[in-house]
Amino acid sequence: MARTVQDKPITTRAARAKLNPSPNAHFRRLTDKLHVGYRKGAKLPGLWTVRMLDADGVSKQKRIPGVADDLEPANGNDVLNFDQACEAARNIFAPAPAAITVARALDDWFADKLARGMKPRAEHSTMNYVLRTKRWFGDMLVLDLTVSDIERYRDSFLEGHAEDRLRARRATANRDMNTLRAALNFAADRHLPDAARPWGKVKNFAKADAFGKRVVVLTETEENRLYDACESGEVRNLWLAAFYTGARYGELVAANVRDLAPRRLTVDGKTGRRTIVLSPKADAFFRSLVKGVNDPDRALLIDKNGDRWHHDHSRGPIDRSIAKADLPEGTTFYCARHSYITRHLSRSVPVMAIAQNCGTSLEMIEATYANFVKQDLEVWFSD
Repeated sequence: MARTVQDKPITTRAARAKLNPSPNAHFRRLTDKLHVGYRKGAKLPGLWTVRMLDADGVSKQKRIPGVADDLEPANGNDVLNFDQACEAARNIFAPAPAAITVARALDDWFADKLARGMKPRAEHSTMNYVLRTKRWFGDMLVLDLTVSDIERYRDSFLEGHAEDRLRARRATANRDMNTLRAALNFAADRHLPDAARPWGKVKNFAKADAFGKRVVVLTETEENRLYDACESGEVRNLWLAAFYTGARYGELVAANVRDLAPRRLTVDGKTGRRTIVLSPKADAFFRSLVKGVNDPDRALLIDKNGDRWHHDHSRGPIDRSIAKADLPEGTTFYCARHSYITRHLSRSVPVMAIAQNCGTSLEMIEATYANFVKQDLEVWFSD
């Protein structure tokens, strides 16, 4: 098994100046398999090197042509700064253009994203996307891709889903299709500039959004019926967290123990990082989840095995609880967010405060929950 590489401070000239001379290179991770290194001898400038690990953890190492910019400004040719060395490192072990697979294209695109800097949670979700998409395409070559291949990938997101789930699944398909195009374009721009790009001819699904056909708001009776229908306490906790916060599924399952503070929960999602103000009841619920937990990096919400939830294994329990509870047609996990927003609107909570707590805009709330906003406005301006 490959050893974890401890990143060394080699990204800047000042950082490298503090390193002691050594015959061994100081390495920094680009991907799990690719590391760029800096070797500092008795005399400057130092040299750049690259190490590639195979599936068994056996490494191959090669010298990167040129020297480090320890004494002279980088020119991208024979004097390289760290970023230029990273670019050269990726190309040294690159396969011939004709042999580039979709998997390789995804890996290279992800490595470039990492090098540019990503938040840990964004890195986690993007890595999961890469692994999932690599499994779907297998060993297919980029040059062998056809329009039909890309269409089958897009349409696979809809397989096995009920009619009331299709619009949300189309939205997911569109999001993942955009990411796939970015990865394939990245590979084509670097290695296959003259090749056809069939992925550019495949259109996203039209009229796709995450809200479904209509806004489904559950009554408190229906909500309690849903809790009773959950097959485990862990599934029930997922629902409770959603109804207590109005947060999106991805925001909730990405949250860690460290993100919880008295009457506050910090989440990170599609609209960035924000802190949700919790009600006393919600605060007590979340406190019960972390009682006796000493690991701040543990997931706040866990499944029955103690692992972080992810959509692949939570969708079944969520759908079964909805079906068993006999809820209105079109009910999805997102109905907890709808319910949270509309209940707070009905309590005359200012729209701006709801938008801030839920990580959305005034325009989105007014467009999606227009009937509720209209009712509140009539009450507020009744005199």
